[in-house]
Amino acid sequence: MMYLRRNEPSSRPIRRCSSVSESVSHVVTCPDNLAVGAGHNGMMTAARLRRLGIRTLIVDRTEDVGSNWSKRYERLRLHTPAFMNTFPYQDFPSTWPKYLPKSRVASFLRFYAESQDLTIWTSTTISRDTPPAYDADTQRWQVHLERSGSPIVVRPRHLVLATGWLGLPRELLHIPGRNDFRGSIFHTSRSPRGDSFAGKKVVIIGVVSFHSSRVTQRVVQLMNP
Repeated sequence: MMYLRRNEPSSRPIRRCSSVSESVSHVVTCPDNLAVGAGHNGMMTAARLRRLGIRTLIVDRTEDVGSNWSKRYERLRLHTPAFMNTFPYQDFPSTWPKYLPKSRVASFLRFYAESQDLTIWTSTTISRDTPPAYDADTQRWQVHLERSGSPIVVRPRHLVLATGWLGLPRELLHIPGRNDFRGSIFHTSRSPRGDSFAGKKVVIIGVVSFHSSRVTQRVVQLMNP
């Protein structure tokens, strides 16, 4: 608690005197923190740290901010009320629905990144050949990145992994008789539009929020062909 009390974020508006290009260049060349993942957690962490005066560079493998939501299946929406998913320093518009569709979440992520003045590199991944390494002498990480195919090395003091656990590619389980099945088999992370199931019998293995929302989507399409 004493540590937190000595590090309260500033409540005053942040106004910089330098240009945007100068600010971004400084963050990129000497970031205090590197956050991997430009979703909810990555952005909220960067916004919070910025209030503490900690420069953060965010990297994300997608080509646009918010596309980790906008490119998912059509009827995707939050499974919890909007007030349970709020961001620090900015709320969702009060006129928006209780359960936000994916398009609203994606648009808010883009707006939040701009309004909070976050520095984000899209189409950027950590090199698989050279994992991040910590240098105890300089007390900095050495992270090899690939941005749009070009190699870049950054040396942040802190490294935050904000990739979540739902975005990883999933492999299909081995099920006896799978190779003999003549229909389509796929994981929900790579599933097609729900209307491709029209007139077909479907078996869903596993009941969690993602699978349940898929079932709901299918039922709605059957009721409203």
